Amino acid sequence: MIRVRFIAAALVVVALLAATGCASDSPTFVDAGARYTQQDVAAVLDEVDAGSVMGEPTSQAADLRSSALGALRGQGEAAAGAADLITRTFTKSTPGVPIYVERATFNDKPALVIVEAIGPPGGKLGDLRIWAIDETGQVLYSGTR
Repeated sequence: MIRVRFIAAALVVVALLAATGCASDSPTFVDAGARYTQQDVAAVLDEVDAGSVMGEPTSQAADLRSSALGALRGQGEAAAGAADLITRTFTKSTPGVPIYVERATFNDKPALVIVEAIGPPGGKLGDLRIWAIDETGQVLYSGTR
């Protein structure tokens, strides 16, 4: 049953990504009722298009992050709430740029699944990091690719 829900959620994600395309630097926001577990949440990394932030210098990450969170706030009340939680949870100096944010459940608990573009200090954004955080900002899962 979880596998069927995951496949359905993945199809929704793919459709939304195709609809938004690469033209926008706004993070993709999804609220489709997906359910993830520790075993399957990392598959979200395979569905995300990092857009034009990949290859940008990590020295620009704070500005790109601020811009991304501002754009997320412009995508409706639920997305604005997600942006606020991300802002409270991760410090301004966090060198990650949110590119995908999803309201979902993680291990049957309401959560945000966040994918960020990251990179090494003095380098370029070229990797992806995934987080699952609960409604208080508690980290439930993190991983990189």
